Amino acid sequence: MSLRKRATVSCNVKQIYFSFPHLLTFGETTVDLWTIHVDSSSLTHVAALSEWIDYPVERGIIIDESRGLVVIPQCDRPVGLWVYNLYDGHLITKVALFGRISVARIQYDNGRVLVAVDDDDDDTWLLVCDLTESDPTRPMFRTEITGSSLTSEGEERRFNGFGPVWLSRAGEVVAWAGEPSGMSMSLMLWSPTDEPNDVLPPSRFTKIPRTISVDDQEDGAINMQCATAMGDDRFLMCTAEAVLDVLDGPETYGCVIRVLAKPSLETFWASSLIWGHIGVLRHVPSLNAVVAIGYISERKYGDSPDYAFTVTVLDASTGEQRRHERVNFREHGSPVRVCDISMKGAGGKEVVNLVVIFCDGGVLVRALEAFIREGFPRVSDSSQVKVARPFGDKFGKSTHAAVGDGHAVVVEDNQKVSLVVW
Repeated sequence: MSLRKRATVSCNVKQIYFSFPHLLTFGETTVDLWTIHVDSSSLTHVAALSEWIDYPVERGIIIDESRGLVVIPQCDRPVGLWVYNLYDGHLITKVALFGRISVARIQYDNGRVLVAVDDDDDDTWLLVCDLTESDPTRPMFRTEITGSSLTSEGEERRFNGFGPVWLSRAGEVVAWAGEPSGMSMSLMLWSPTDEPNDVLPPSRFTKIPRTISVDDQEDGAINMQCATAMGDDRFLMCTAEAVLDVLDGPETYGCVIRVLAKPSLETFWASSLIWGHIGVLRHVPSLNAVVAIGYISERKYGDSPDYAFTVTVLDASTGEQRRHERVNFREHGSPVRVCDISMKGAGGKEVVNLVVIFCDGGVLVRALEAFIREGFPRVSDSSQVKVARPFGDKFGKSTHAAVGDGHAVVVEDNQKVSLVVW
């Protein structure tokens, strides 16, 4: 597949966020908004955000093109959701929140934001703020997460770890809570409410069991890793399972992917255990596929760290595995900076590609259909994969990268932002 490097701009970049065709670059003193012109594949500076905000690590950013909004969690006090105009960078409003924003990705649908916060007493709350309301600081949904609120029966229950999972278009709220035993985790659903209720129990409750086995002297854990919508009546969820207090090895950490219905929380299917960490979960309806992207430690105990990135494709109807591939960083010669799915080509044509960008500037774009059939193209019989070099041989290091439809943004040495097109 032909790869072309297009626009390159120089600027200081600490972090980026890319939601095609919009790009945010976070610097020391400014946050800049860029847009990609599809016809020319050029990168145009739109504006600097009118008020600087730091990159919200692990909390997520929302770009809503239909409403012209950029929503960024402000994690330093005073905490809140800062809402900017997508087209001129002007700060529209600051939605004030109390306490501190939990280390969990915010969820968004149709102008509403689902966020978890911890108050000054370390109590956890779920909030839904409607950005379309005249007063978005008044939550349309608010409930404190206590031990007794985690079951529909109201019985007292301890929990260890908590976070939002999904906000449905109909207004249902789904969240997870870990249990101290590490044997299972709880999944809860709250139906839409007319008024906030600080002690509202979930209307649905189910347990998700841990499947990874541990020795008698070891402890295990299970928690929610990532989730994504799968139509209007179900969602995909990946749970992470681990053996605790041991070195990260080939069989100490694994993930299970499930499809669940709402509002019943019934499991349609659950995959077998996939060894390693998963951070990206995508549903590709045109190929009836679920794609899970992550990494795994391949070291034997006592050896130096030795990681590989993994791509697993499941049948979206059954959860059966259709393809699983690994690329060892050391054997390939470079770690991976980012791997993701591109749903369209640069011209807008419906083409599903798997895109891998390595830290040394190598880029691999593989049609997902071909990947399912044949895996990665390899160099002879080695573990290396075949890559293109759109930046040439004098590329420094890819410090940040992101994938969009038909385009990828690559930052070299925190100083040059380049656009790659296929």
